Amino acid sequence: MEYLVDSVRLRLIGPHLLCDIQQVPLGCGLDDALSAYGEPYEQWSDDDLPDTQTYSFEVQDLHLVQIWVWKSAVHQILFTSPRGDSSQDLQTVFDAYGGGEEWTTWTKGYRYASSDDSVRVWCSAMPVIGVGTKEFVHFRESLESDDNDSDN
Repeated sequence: MEYLVDSVRLRLIGPHLLCDIQQVPLGCGLDDALSAYGEPYEQWSDDDLPDTQTYSFEVQDLHLVQIWVWKSAVHQILFTSPRGDSSQDLQTVFDAYGGGEEWTTWTKGYRYASSDDSVRVWCSAMPVIGVGTKEFVHFRESLESDDNDSDN
């Protein structure tokens, strides 16, 4: 019955949920993202995050996927799905990036860590859900901290 409901939903309103698109794994190469999402419509180097490349993909006209490649691997992904369902989309990210394990809630509705603490998930009131490796999140936060120290 669930398949019938999904089939009707996809036909009537389109693939607006994150479960409707492929989730590329953290740690994979850019080629995997290109296979899943096609050519990026935008790419750039981020001066604030040295040695990273950021790629933006529009997926099925309903999702924006931004991917950060660092050390030749995907380390951070932001999903923006304006017509999505926040709780279903968050569960999709938990399922795709949690390896079937439980998640530790740091701030309910906003910040989570995988049970082995290797993956972080963050979201907000806007339809954005981010997932990244602990290593990259610490790298990013250390640079932000350095910037704040230099401002003082």
